[in-house]
Amino acid sequence: MEANQLKLLLDYTTFHIGLYSTLITGLLAFVTFFGTPSKKLFWTMVVTIACFLLAGMFGGIIGSSIPNYSSFEKFAEEDLGPAWIPLIKAKYIHLAAAEHFFFWVGLFCATVGILVTYKPK
Repeated sequence: MEANQLKLLLDYTTFHIGLYSTLITGLLAFVTFFGTPSKKLFWTMVVTIACFLLAGMFGGIIGSSIPNYSSFEKFAEEDLGPAWIPLIKAKYIHLAAAEHFFFWVGLFCATVGILVTYKPK
């Protein structure tokens, strides 16, 4: 049961990282297809992409740590993160919260940026 829970978490995290990559590609395609964006939209997209990259980073920390554990309980108790950056080390619940936070902030920025600043030709 525990190993299955870790497998599901890895699948979930892999899906999220793929989603962030797809959204970044889609945003870049949108901006490229519709021409040079206004300065406001450009900076909104920069913030959006930065948020998606941070979400992917936190998801990557979670996903890359899963193979080191045999149970979700032990996984959730440990501080996860790269050994060389102690400031990023945190419990799973905090890393997952940071991942979701940056995703939603990025999505909000993209939506508001496009709706408010983009004027079709």
